[in-house]
Amino acid sequence: MTQIWTDRAAHDAGTRSGIVASATERAMALVAGSMEGSYGQVAYLRSQAH
Repeated sequence: MTQIWTDRAAHDAGTRSGIVASATERAMALVAGSMEGSYGQVAYLRSQAH
C-alpha cells in the first residue's frame, strides 16, 4: 500500500478512514506472522486465509 499526502490533515484523514484502517490492521497482522518465504515485496504465509 502506498499513499502520498499533501499535508498532515490529508494524512490524518486518509489513514483514519475505515477502509484504510482495516487494510492497515490486516497488513500489520500479516507482517507480525511467521514468514514461510518471500520474494520481493510479497510475503507468503503458512495456511492463513484472509
